[in-house]
Amino acid sequence: MAGCQKDDIFFIKDEAFSLVTAGYNGSNSELIITIDTMKLPNGIPANGSFKRTDKYTFHEGQDKVKVVVSEKDSGKKLYESAVNRGEYSLNVDLIYVDSKLIVRPAFPANKEGFLQASYLFIPKVSGYSGDIDIAYFKNHEVYVDNKLVVEKSEELARVTAKPNTFSPFLQAPIFESGRTEIDGKVYYINQATVFFKAGTNIPYYKDAGFTTGEYATFPYLTSTRPECVGIIESGSAENKMIDGYLQVKL
Repeated sequence: MAGCQKDDIFFIKDEAFSLVTAGYNGSNSELIITIDTMKLPNGIPANGSFKRTDKYTFHEGQDKVKVVVSEKDSGKKLYESAVNRGEYSLNVDLIYVDSKLIVRPAFPANKEGFLQASYLFIPKVSGYSGDIDIAYFKNHEVYVDNKLVVEKSEELARVTAKPNTFSPFLQAPIFESGRTEIDGKVYYINQATVFFKAGTNIPYYKDAGFTTGEYATFPYLTSTRPECVGIIESGSAENKMIDGYLQVKL
């Protein structure tokens, strides 16, 4: 116990720690955080990314507390750790997908001339369970009837992964994009990332019997630093339609 004596009154100095939780809850259940016997008033919402900081003050005579994260609906315990008095912070990364915690891979060193990304593909709509190839292309596009159409496509990188698991880091060469003219013809150079059925050039969603909306494309890679990216389907399983893909930086 820490304190000071003044005019026969003993003042107790509070000891507290900060709990920082961050990640993605891919379940349909809210997650509950309990410190000692106290449930924090606001849970972690279902189906979304989160980052929050909570503070807990030790009671007099309390030397250790237990931190637990669990599903609200089932009571399933996902995480547990002890914090001792005098420890002032606890950082918890939680990526909860497909009823299990997913471990984020270690980031590689920066590689000059390359974009590097590890993808966590979450097929919330299609439920696709087969292996996928993640391929990165340099596309030459032209306008046809006021719409950009790919005339030439060059594959620059490819990795194989499983849904609901981080992929190996895709190493995508950086190239100059935008408008250019070749032999008097105007082209627009753009990157594209496509998820295929593993070992083929068949889009995975076709293998699953789904169709996609016009704007259901994967986001561009832009960071020159290695990154982990969650890609989550949105749409209707009943209508066999994928309307788009949500991107979450993890």
